[in-house]
Amino acid sequence: MPFGPMLESLAEDIERSKAEGRVVMLGEIGLDGGARMRWPPAARHLYEERYPPSGEEEGAWNRLTPFKVSMAHQRGVAEAQMGIAVEQGVSISFHSVAAPGMSSYPPFSLDIRSFG
Repeated sequence: MPFGPMLESLAEDIERSKAEGRVVMLGEIGLDGGARMRWPPAARHLYEERYPPSGEEEGAWNRLTPFKVSMAHQRGVAEAQMGIAVEQGVSISFHSVAAPGMSSYPPFSLDIRSFG
């Protein structure tokens, strides 16, 4: 799924919320060293072939694959989200889980002076 439309939608949501007089903050964004990809619903049958259902499967199907999300990808998404926050003049809530050193400046390419 391309991120361009998602980021555009995010910026529009922030603009709309600000225009409605709401207090706006972007979050929670950040890095997670243990982040894994989710099984797409269309591949549920592949998951169940490997891990037969136990009868506890009710509601929304939401299982993780063994595949990790790369730090480079996570940083790229976080930078794009921070860029939108800077453009819109809103604060962010940033987290870094199991990612020592990865969330410190300078790995992020935004100019820290942009934050005021």
